[in-house]
Amino acid sequence: MSNSERLAVANQKKDRGNYYYRREEFAFAIDSYNKALKILQLPPVIPTRSSEEKFPETDCSAELINDAKLKLENNLAAAQLKVEAYDAAIMSCDAVLQSDPQNIKALFRKGKALLEMNEVDDAIPILQKVLTISPGSQMASVELARAQAVRQKEREHWSRSVNRRFPKTKQNKNIKLSAASRVKLVMTSRPVIVTSIMAILSVLVGFFAYIYQPAIMNINI
Repeated sequence: MSNSERLAVANQKKDRGNYYYRREEFAFAIDSYNKALKILQLPPVIPTRSSEEKFPETDCSAELINDAKLKLENNLAAAQLKVEAYDAAIMSCDAVLQSDPQNIKALFRKGKALLEMNEVDDAIPILQKVLTISPGSQMASVELARAQAVRQKEREHWSRSVNRRFPKTKQNKNIKLSAASRVKLVMTSRPVIVTSIMAILSVLVGFFAYIYQPAIMNINI
């Protein structure tokens, strides 16, 4: 099959895919676009005289073939978004962006797919790039606002979670405590240690009382 023939057949399948897409039969649309891409991805063939006579109006330059591929990949991404095949849609968009990094449709659809996958931090710069290229894009503005709202909500949720796990201490935590307060704090926080100390002190008091008992008696006399 010559390049002219491949392009003609691919365009027919693309038109069929567009027909299914408009009817919201997205699975059939995806199938048609994939078939068209497979035809265009075949190795190039040098046109023969017979093929030139059959398709004289078609200029099968590499640029023309590549342009047809980009349109098909973009259409494929649109259909994949409709069936929530987000990973596949991103791959289709990347295929376009490799050749045309400024392609608005591919950028927008990739940003939307990332947002639907909750990859908000990746989606936002892509949607911002769409608005840089085309400031009047209402769809990009809507999706960007939605992405920013999702990110803000996630940050608030994270902040609440951190506050619950690590509550803030009182501001007066560094104020010096009085001696009595420190003793009270130790007694309430370390009851076992306090009990042990009190027992030792009781033994010592009894011991010294026993040693100095005669002197005490003399003084009393």
